[in-house]
Amino acid sequence: MNDVFAVTGRAAGVLGILICALACGLRLAGMYTIAGVEAITLLQLGIAAIVTGCFLLLWSLSRQGKG
Repeated sequence: MNDVFAVTGRAAGVLGILICALACGLRLAGMYTIAGVEAITLLQLGIAAIVTGCFLLLWSLSRQGKG
């Protein structure tokens, strides 16, 4: 089960970083919306994915050695 948390946490973190990079790139290019979604909303989604990834990795680390 710890492996599932670790892999999911890493995937969520990488996805969050990619979404944040996309949002920042769009914002710097002068595009404030993409497909009707504001760039700042994408940034918030990326931050939420990174936080979720951190939580899952922390949970995985805290459960190591507990069976």
